[in-house]
Amino acid sequence: MSSTRYLVVIKGRSENTVKEYQTDLLMFFSFVSVSRNTPISDKIFAGVNLEFIKTISLNGMYTFNYPLPN
Repeated sequence: MSSTRYLVVIKGRSENTVKEYQTDLLMFFSFVSVSRNTPISDKIFAGVNLEFIKTISLNGMYTFNYPLPN
């Protein structure tokens, strides 16, 4: 069972909630990749794995949520 199906079936989340959650994650992973000058070329984010996620710092998460002014 995929993680998205798990959230809907087991956790009782709505389809829209899961889609928005997935969209937020894809936007975040794209942001991290672009900020590292290694943009993800495919829309399925096949390069995003546990090793990639482990390299994301807390500062990187804060920068995504609260971008610095130009």
